[in-house]
Amino acid sequence: MRKGFVGMWAVLLLIVAVKVLHIMEPFVVMMAWTVVLAVYLLVKNGLPKLSQAAASLLLGGAVAAACLLHGIGVMGLIFFALPTLICSLAVFSVLDKKGTGIFCGRDAKSVLLSLGIGAAAGVVLTLINTFVFKSDLPADPVLSPVRIIWALQPGIAEEIASRAIFMAMCLYMAGEKMSKAETFTMYAAMILPHAIAHNFGLVECLILAVVFGIPFVLLQRKRDIASAITAHFIIDAVRFVIYGG
Repeated sequence: MRKGFVGMWAVLLLIVAVKVLHIMEPFVVMMAWTVVLAVYLLVKNGLPKLSQAAASLLLGGAVAAACLLHGIGVMGLIFFALPTLICSLAVFSVLDKKGTGIFCGRDAKSVLLSLGIGAAAGVVLTLINTFVFKSDLPADPVLSPVRIIWALQPGIAEEIASRAIFMAMCLYMAGEKMSKAETFTMYAAMILPHAIAHNFGLVECLILAVVFGIPFVLLQRKRDIASAITAHFIIDAVRFVIYGG
């Protein structure tokens, strides 16, 4: 396994240690890591083509709007919107060379298929999230456009800046071919940091990784990023509408 992938495991173990020892918030470590990786990829690859840069601005802007409407203001812009923008640019700069991007294809049929696959996965995972992993929050159902917009923040930011950036980095390090150990490392990097960064116990984080992390990763790897964003957005939109948080 190449040195870069060994380094990926070193940071993964660091995040686990931070979580177990309560040294600091693992979320902060993860976000710092993602931004460093994104900047590195941009330095090495340069900016993506104009259309993909525009898509990155739209994604970052959507996250910024969601953060502002959700009342997390400047902190949301620093920890979610800005990393989403930077990571989007880096992800697209790598994926463009691999012949893919946010959508599996650019024709309308392919785009609709991605959205449909994501929506179907989102509905299934929403049912699991709602009826199996019930929220501790009291139900406060309000079918509000604002609450639905809130879901853009986790739906986009987490899939781009907590997951796709690790895929892009591994693909960049692998070049033409990735070994089985390196592929496993990529999947671990796309699943574990996002799960561990949540404010849950370690066991709950592992359950989150298996039940939700694996489906999102499979959507990104087997279809495209848009399908994962769609599924993630639906889950959180329903959660915000029902519980308001």
